[in-house]
Amino acid sequence: MDNADAGQVLVSQSVYETLRHREKYLDRFRPVIARGKHGIKFQAFQFHSPNKLGLNNKVLPGASDEAKGTPKFTHIAAYYVGHALLHQKFLESRKADPGRDYTAIVLLTLLAEDSVEAANTPSHEEADSNVWTEGSSTFEEQYKHYYEMEFWPRCMLADCLAQKNLQSYDEYFEDKAGGYRKCYCVIRPSALHKLRAEWPEVVDLLAIGKPANKAMEQTAAKRKKRKSIRR
Repeated sequence: MDNADAGQVLVSQSVYETLRHREKYLDRFRPVIARGKHGIKFQAFQFHSPNKLGLNNKVLPGASDEAKGTPKFTHIAAYYVGHALLHQKFLESRKADPGRDYTAIVLLTLLAEDSVEAANTPSHEEADSNVWTEGSSTFEEQYKHYYEMEFWPRCMLADCLAQKNLQSYDEYFEDKAGGYRKCYCVIRPSALHKLRAEWPEVVDLLAIGKPANKAMEQTAAKRKKRKSIRR
């Protein structure tokens, strides 16, 4: 069998099934159709990782269409990236906090889920909200609330949320020191370009790219409207 180029790693179905649930191999295989003797086709999997020195990550000709390009942001991922961009300066300012990344993943995911819920709720109904709020809580206050969660449950929850919603888009998040995992609260500039192309309505609704005071005014107005409806 000669299906891979120099520096590429191709594994069989059985090897893939053995490795795919291990943390360091999550979302690190792309399915391809390989050819054996006499032209017989069979399922194989190409290992890819941007941080592996010497590894050739070029997509093989037999890869699935989805493997040939990063999939479109899901609605949740789009709002997650949007909220992360809105609060990027604050999150970067908390880099000395142990467990900052876990706190950010939990909070940003809850904000994203609430945004999707609001977007899908008819105008004559009130959208449910899951993120913690007390009065007109700011993002900083919400961050502090979730940061005070017990560490290990927060860590495990964040890892589960990242695997579910974010790992398909690793190239749009910065690397942790050493490149051993992603920093899912620091967004690369390419993510904003992708967001504008795929979800322009999210960019508009969150007022991304507008002056900070304008974005804050719009957010405050939405909170005020929700509170008045509940009363």
